Amino acid sequence: MKLIYKNQKIKIFSLLLMLVGMISLGFFVQSCSNEVDDYSTNANVETRWDANAIATKYLELVDNQYVLNLSEGKAVSLGIDKANYDRMQEEIRQTNAFIIECQAKGAQIYVNDPQKIQVSSSIIRLKSDSEIAGSFDMPETGAGGSCTFYVPAGYTSITISGATPCLVGNINGTVQCGGQSIPYSATGLSGGSTTVNIPMSATYVKVTGNTPCSGGGTVVVTINSGTKK
Repeated sequence: MKLIYKNQKIKIFSLLLMLVGMISLGFFVQSCSNEVDDYSTNANVETRWDANAIATKYLELVDNQYVLNLSEGKAVSLGIDKANYDRMQEEIRQTNAFIIECQAKGAQIYVNDPQKIQVSSSIIRLKSDSEIAGSFDMPETGAGGSCTFYVPAGYTSITISGATPCLVGNINGTVQCGGQSIPYSATGLSGGSTTVNIPMSATYVKVTGNTPCSGGGTVVVTINSGTKK
């Protein structure tokens, strides 16, 4: 009788050990699963464009100055590594300094609100009522490029848009038309955009441009059919 009771105690003890082992294994598997999930969520993005796309929603314009409402810790949790985060902060500082400099000189600059004008990180999305007139590449912090195109009769403005690997930056240059040289400057996501009125149509127009953005960029010029008379 004592032997049977002793055997039952051994069986119960063995079952308890198995149960504890299964629970421990379950926690271990769950822990491993969570670690994998966290890793996949927090994996660093591959390019500057991808990092910019994530940070875009946290970029705001306050009193004509850009502010990135994103802590370094939050940025890392979203997949933006420290190098890209530091780059973004430096780009914002440079752009804000450029805006202040232009304002001090009385120079006209178009400051794009990132929460109102969303620009694709790799593709400039054009309105359906516009047609591409020309484009050119801008070297990194060097002398810019240019393009020349024909503006049909009745059109009175063109839109100049920048596409750079900077989260926020600026483009600037001149529009040469009818013997006049009209300066332009814009800041915003990927370089920003601005619309320039031209003094005449049915003529050739030349647009030059450059950017201080590290990595250079591209300028795309469109003719606005909405201004046709």
